[in-house]
Amino acid sequence: MFVTMIAMLGTLVGPVMSLTILGLTYLASLGLLYNWAIHFKLYYLTVYMIAPVIFGIGVDYSMLMLSRYLEERIRERDKNKALSIVLSRIRPTILASASVVGLGLGSFAISRYGYIQDIGIGFIIAVAFTVMATAVILPEFMRLLGDGVLWPMGLRQSPLS
Repeated sequence: MFVTMIAMLGTLVGPVMSLTILGLTYLASLGLLYNWAIHFKLYYLTVYMIAPVIFGIGVDYSMLMLSRYLEERIRERDKNKALSIVLSRIRPTILASASVVGLGLGSFAISRYGYIQDIGIGFIIAVAFTVMATAVILPEFMRLLGDGVLWPMGLRQSPLS
């Protein structure tokens, strides 16, 4: 994932920041599932099944946000204007996509089988945390770092564009 993100975005800081946030999201999801397992029974494979969901949709949403920010900066918009455009256009996209993913995978929670229900609950938690990480936390780091998120490439176009 890391190499793909570097190749697609042409930056180093953006992928490192994104994958760090997603790693912490995975740990937070595990913490919530651990707390759930203390009070209720939890199917053991649930903790393994949420990782591909978190990293799969999280990388997708992060790359969408970072590449759109790069596009706006290449169009010579200032940092704050570029970020506000990105948020106004990308957040609704992320929320729509996550709603479909969350409802689809979360539908496992209404199964008659307990272990499938556990997996569905894990998927709901994973999608919710990933949306929070990519639609709320990532943009705030982008606001703090500004164009530092595009280092070392800067405002040149991505090598694969």
